[in-house]
Amino acid sequence: MNLNSIVSALTKKQQNETKSNSTHSIGAIARMRRLELNMTLEQVSNRICSVSYLSKVESNKIVPNPVCMALLMEKMRMPKYEQYLLENENELLSESLNYFYCLDRSSYRMLFEKVEDIKNAIASIIKIGYYILIKEYDEIETLINETKKLVGSLSSFSLEVFSLYSALYSIEKCEFENANNILERLIDQKGDATFMILVKEAIFKSHIKESRYIYAEKEYEELIHIYSANEHFERIREIKILYMEALYDAREYKTLTLIGSGPFFTTYYLENDKFNYLMGKSYIKINHTIAAKEYLDRIDKNSEYFKKCLDEKLIVSYEENILIQEVEALNKEKENFYYEYFLLKQADSPNLKDLFTKDIFAEEIKKSTIREKIDLYRLQAKALKESFRYKEATAVLEKIDELLDSFKNYR
Repeated sequence: MNLNSIVSALTKKQQNETKSNSTHSIGAIARMRRLELNMTLEQVSNRICSVSYLSKVESNKIVPNPVCMALLMEKMRMPKYEQYLLENENELLSESLNYFYCLDRSSYRMLFEKVEDIKNAIASIIKIGYYILIKEYDEIETLINETKKLVGSLSSFSLEVFSLYSALYSIEKCEFENANNILERLIDQKGDATFMILVKEAIFKSHIKESRYIYAEKEYEELIHIYSANEHFERIREIKILYMEALYDAREYKTLTLIGSGPFFTTYYLENDKFNYLMGKSYIKINHTIAAKEYLDRIDKNSEYFKKCLDEKLIVSYEENILIQEVEALNKEKENFYYEYFLLKQADSPNLKDLFTKDIFAEEIKKSTIREKIDLYRLQAKALKESFRYKEATAVLEKIDELLDSFKNYR
């Protein structure tokens, strides 16, 4: 989708319009409506006023007679609410931005329903914002293409809101060049605070989607600071999960776990399956398997993320890793007690698991010294682990602990 016309119009408006000029005059409203209907000056002015008179009205050179203006609007079939919409566009677009910023879907839905059947640029902008908020993208491209034809008649504020929503849609479609061209022009504005925060968040999302994690980090920290000051915890949660996904893709597992256990580590996160899934996977990657178990155990057994855990064998992974870590820890303690001849004896066995049939193992244990028993139990624990018999393996590890204590006392 080509958004060059939006970029061009945005640049031109920023060069030529001042803040005091940002609202629509009645003449601009008339011009916008006429262009939407694809009507000429002659068609609209016919039997109401002269073409030159209408042209002067549209260009704000004269203030129209109220009766004449009412006749013009009637001829252009403009309903009363649509007239209200155009006359109060800044107020309604600010309302749209506020609902979008607050993630207030129910209030935005009511605004959307008021303009749903209206076909003009302002209504289209409001609809685009609503569809992005609820993540339904099917209608957006059509609305953007229709509104692009009318960018020349939009006020600065309307154009900026339209540009922001278009950039956010482009990011979702991974059309980063379009999005970045628009955002570069919007970030230098000194506009509404809510609008500028949303521009900054759009830039953050663009960096994330483009895997530009170093740039995203700066935006992330600024947004967390802004949203924290405003106690906007839902926004914090949204960008935090998004940033964590990006860190996982970048294999920055340690950073991810630090962020996940940092400020705003609230009940919401502990109950969020996606959050627990990302934290559990990351802790497995850095071999902190006890911490991984803590997060993975919180995932709802009926959720899609629990199914992912099963498909990716994450549950088995952390159980296996815990046992491996325990065995490795014991091996380090016992490394001074191993006999070279026992390793040779192990090599003579055709199958490691064969060592642990009842008869063979009992016989070996009877004739073994304490140090040999430790080695035999170590191998038994390994074999049980490879057979996924974790409880039995744990019991054997406990026996090793007892033998270690005995051996140390004997020494």
